[in-house]
Amino acid sequence: MSQIWTQLSRLTRHGNHAVPNLRGAPGPRLRRLPAQMASKPLLDWFQPGPFAFASAAPNSPLFSQLNRFYCTLCVLFFLAILVAAPATQAESLPQTGSATLQITGPAQVTVGETFEIQVILNQPQPPGVFGYQFRLNWDSAAVTPSVGSPNLSPDFPLLAQSQISNGQLLVAASRQGDVPDLTGSLTLLTWTFEAVAGGTSPTPFDLTAVTLGQKDGAPLPIAAITPLTVQVVEPSQPQGTLTGNIQLEGPAAANLTGTVLLIEGLGPTAITSATGDFAFTDLDFGVYTLTVRRPGFLSATCTGLNHNSETTSLSPVTLLAGDITGDGAIDVTDATALGRVIGENGGGVAADLNQDGAVNVLDLILLAINYGQSTAAHPWICQ
Repeated sequence: MSQIWTQLSRLTRHGNHAVPNLRGAPGPRLRRLPAQMASKPLLDWFQPGPFAFASAAPNSPLFSQLNRFYCTLCVLFFLAILVAAPATQAESLPQTGSATLQITGPAQVTVGETFEIQVILNQPQPPGVFGYQFRLNWDSAAVTPSVGSPNLSPDFPLLAQSQISNGQLLVAASRQGDVPDLTGSLTLLTWTFEAVAGGTSPTPFDLTAVTLGQKDGAPLPIAAITPLTVQVVEPSQPQGTLTGNIQLEGPAAANLTGTVLLIEGLGPTAITSATGDFAFTDLDFGVYTLTVRRPGFLSATCTGLNHNSETTSLSPVTLLAGDITGDGAIDVTDATALGRVIGENGGGVAADLNQDGAVNVLDLILLAINYGQSTAAHPWICQ
């Protein structure tokens, strides 16, 4: 700055001489300043502003050239200040830590499955960590520790507190002795949990009451804490196909379509094909009760059916003819019902037991053979 003011002062003393620039090289040749300007102190030219000297010599041929010269100096001066300011500010900022904590683990688990979570501390630069304290929280209705206590980092051997309650772990630990702070990625905790119940929303794991300390006892700033959410789902039910065959008593029918099978307690039904075959597809594994029904025949029921493979094949069953009323027994009421329609066209009529299109004595014979039989007396042994 002293050099700049020296050069400016010389301008008031030079006549028709070259005005040197800041590097000492010859500059533009200027005429001697008018007396009214030369007599003013240099700083008065800039009051109230850099162009105030224009009023002192409004008609001076030097005005334009001097204006450019002084403006350039002012701009360079302020640019130098702006360039230097950020560097000065950056040097004055304290170098503080930027510790982060994160809980890691799987995004989804199945009920009954065990999984591992970790609490990881990242401290990339000094000052490091000498001790820590936090509370780990979880939903005990959805997950529970499968191991009694967590595996804590051996880098912090002095354990002041480790309490496990319903859905919470409170832990405080420190390094021990005259050892340095730690930086880098540190696994503070590893713990195995078991999923016990599914839910529609994810199960959170989070940290509260977190404090990190330096060796001098000062707290360490924490930049971020990242929780973990785990979706607990029910196990997918294995499924398979249930197959079998249903036959009808009497002469071989041309078409066995129409026999209905029903699984007790479930909506799905199956209908036999022309050959009497049936199939339940995509059926969950389990133990079922299966009943087969057809008008004019005793129904048959299989209890304790164990479906536990990709394809479960059942033993075939032949339905007994004669239950015209469908009450589960072949008796006089069925004989009476058949007698009322004997001699008629049998198409679609339950009394047409042999399915020949007519109700006659041949159907009565089939009923008479099974007279006194009941569904209870003839269970379906399907396995």
